[in-house]
Amino acid sequence: MSDKNRDFEVVSKYSNETLKKPIRATKHAAGYDIFNNTGFDIIIEPGELSDILTTKYKAFMLPDEALFIYPRSGLGFKYSVRLANTVGIIDCVPGETLISTPSGEYSVLDVLKKNIKNVYSYNEEKNIIEEDLLNEIIEVDGINMVNLELTNGDSVKIPATKKVYTKRGWVIVKDLTLDDEILTII
Repeated sequence: MSDKNRDFEVVSKYSNETLKKPIRATKHAAGYDIFNNTGFDIIIEPGELSDILTTKYKAFMLPDEALFIYPRSGLGFKYSVRLANTVGIIDCVPGETLISTPSGEYSVLDVLKKNIKNVYSYNEEKNIIEEDLLNEIIEVDGINMVNLELTNGDSVKIPATKKVYTKRGWVIVKDLTLDDEILTII
């Protein structure tokens, strides 16, 4: 067993293999990136399900923690990758961001204060907005936010390290220029 309270350790039957360990890509990463350690490329055709992927690692968490696996938001958007038992994640939005609920729009801070659990979210498979259950809001301090002014006069604050899709491809917000046209924010 690991000496650390929170760590990843290779499953013993794979101990002779060279494997890529789950890592946090940046200091402010929401979670760990895990990697395909099967030794071969996995190709999943549209509409196909696969249970081939294995990390070959076991995880150790603190007693009051759990480990959840979610596809990165870009994978879901660009390639429609999702887990069979998928859970939606909305990452890093400022407290004043409005969330639509069955009882009206509330800021993230109000949703947190009022313990609102039912929200509206977009279902990609059905191409509809539907009522969903909000599982968790995590408060994070110290993230550098950028205020983007939109051509319709609205503005949105998003993390400087977030990627947006533009006519020149995926661009980190802090690297946007005045010539960039944002097509999608994920």
